[in-house]
Amino acid sequence: TAVITENGKPAIQWNGVDNYVDNYLITGDITYSSSYGQDFAVGSVLGDNDDGILNMWGVEGGPNLMMNMRTVPTKAVRTRRGSLLLTSSNNVFTSNTQHIFNTENNPSNTAVFYVDGTSVLSGAGGAVTGTSKAVIGTAFSTFGDPLAGKLQEVIIYNQYDSNYRTGIETNIDDYYQIPGI
Repeated sequence: TAVITENGKPAIQWNGVDNYVDNYLITGDITYSSSYGQDFAVGSVLGDNDDGILNMWGVEGGPNLMMNMRTVPTKAVRTRRGSLLLTSSNNVFTSNTQHIFNTENNPSNTAVFYVDGTSVLSGAGGAVTGTSKAVIGTAFSTFGDPLAGKLQEVIIYNQYDSNYRTGIETNIDDYYQIPGI
């Protein structure tokens, strides 16, 4: 059997139809003690669909989205903080090319989305706290906007520290040797 790779490292291929990992396969909730957090994903996206990479959705008080990391057909990225939906300008990533995608929610209640270490999206949002379930490979807590592409690593932090982001990105790049970083 063949091993699927991206830039020479193992990857999981998502078919864009019905592959995803939901809260039934991830044991336990992720508790956000504050409304801050950081998520990282390494992989490539076809970029011609609405592709859900990672979705953290709240289970307390309704469907409050903690974090949402996704792409749209115009090669833009999208994230959500509470009820606020933010979308970047077009062409902030290249299809079928390995990238580091990073979303963060910081203490000033600002959501920021980075692609390969560069901020491509930022906006204020409401505070979100509570517990969360994780869904990988789709944009919603129920299946929708499936990912067509490859994922190699997903890192989820339930707290925020601005000092960590660049170090984490450096460590990821040291291992994966991501083009253009």
